[in-house]
Amino acid sequence: MKRLWMGMIGLAAVGLLLMAAGYGFYHHNTGSAGRGLIDSVAVLPFANVGGDPDTEYLSDGITESLINTLSHVSKLRVVPRSTVFRYKGQNSPPEKIGRELNVRGVVTGRVTRRGDTFVIGAELIDVSRESQLWGDQYSEKLAAILGMQEEISKAISDNLRIQLSGQEQERLAKRDTENGEAYQLYLRGRYYWNKRTNEGVKKGLEYFQQAVDKDPGYALAYAGVADSYAVGDGSYLGLTSQEARPKAKAAAMKALEIDSSLAEAHTTLADTYQYYDWDFPKAEEEYRKAIAANPNYPTAHQWYSEFLTEMGRNEEAISEAKRAMELDPLSVAINFQMGDAAFRAGRVDEAIEQLKKAVQMDPNVLALHWTLAQAYAQKKMYSESVAESEIGMKLRGDGARATALEEAYKSSGYQGFLRASLERDLRGGPEERPAYGIAIRYARMGNKDEALKWLEKTYAQHTGNMLFVKSEPAFNSLHSDPRFQSLLRRVKFPE
Repeated sequence: MKRLWMGMIGLAAVGLLLMAAGYGFYHHNTGSAGRGLIDSVAVLPFANVGGDPDTEYLSDGITESLINTLSHVSKLRVVPRSTVFRYKGQNSPPEKIGRELNVRGVVTGRVTRRGDTFVIGAELIDVSRESQLWGDQYSEKLAAILGMQEEISKAISDNLRIQLSGQEQERLAKRDTENGEAYQLYLRGRYYWNKRTNEGVKKGLEYFQQAVDKDPGYALAYAGVADSYAVGDGSYLGLTSQEARPKAKAAAMKALEIDSSLAEAHTTLADTYQYYDWDFPKAEEEYRKAIAANPNYPTAHQWYSEFLTEMGRNEEAISEAKRAMELDPLSVAINFQMGDAAFRAGRVDEAIEQLKKAVQMDPNVLALHWTLAQAYAQKKMYSESVAESEIGMKLRGDGARATALEEAYKSSGYQGFLRASLERDLRGGPEERPAYGIAIRYARMGNKDEALKWLEKTYAQHTGNMLFVKSEPAFNSLHSDPRFQSLLRRVKFPE
């Protein structure tokens, strides 16, 4: 799961970034090349000057904090972290990147460590004018960085060119913790969590928990704990989804108990209500709270789209997916959701084109090839479906199976391909049999009894796949069967 978080350094950068005139904070200000409204901005990853490994978390943290803080300004379009971090380490001119991302302003910055002092510089560039609107530099010891908040908050309220609501002003001026050490631990946690590796997520969780120990009232740190258990359904921590989701839920609820305005925590809590409790009214309530708290948070729209798809509310699902894509057009996960929503709404041609675009963005995502294979099968484009299935198997490291199933298709057609695929899965142990996938293949073979039998197994396992049963096109032929309707009632799908 993907989160963009606010930190106190981000507040400082926000105040300086959006000033129409220069506001000297410490000792250096380049002045302004012009005054004007910046209604869209990309914050490029701050450079870690000197490459000190122990400073990397700070340069990334400044960037992420700034992005998250700016995203709360309703009249400002902010390019999300998942997109701008693609440019990390690149030397492309910021004006060029700004044009690629279709934004008016680009922020660049750098962090330099000098002993126990950090020098932080940042510039705001007007893309259309190819000119620097503002630049400033600060020097402070790490332990004292939190002390900038009050002065920066005043600078924000005095100098923003964008009209802020009272709620937005409060959000920008808010201090999430008074404990500088807890804040540093949080930034380290977010740095490692963003690596999306087993070791990274585990280290991230350790730092988040240490931050909570330092400041039990630090909502963002609890949200970090929730994220650690939620991302990958706990797989990064070696947990099953049944083990991880209750921990994610408890941490998200604690975060919201402290600060009910955290869109990210509402989104994580919605996810647990959706996939663990199967409490769909509460899940929808939390998604709506998340979007109300931060309408510019793309993941909330993405996950809400997935929820709406599962509920069979296809047009709403597509609308939310489109909104997520407007906010984060280069996110592979969001592009996938757009394609999946179209597929489940019966717009198969549209889904295929969208999924092919997502594959071009990242050809190594297994879910893209699996869903594309299903879309081709729905169109009876069996050669293309088998080809996508083979790519997925090879990505999973099962090239021998891909070769064998290709031979089965050549000799016996698509039905032979499905039979051979089922035989291989059914030879495995009970824990190795993908019940939901087996049900889909039986349904595509026209064997309703076996399809329903394996859907019952999926239900008994309480896996997240069960929530897609209502919207899965392969199961359309089962909808009139009383056994299928019984399943829907037990999952508590709305009528």
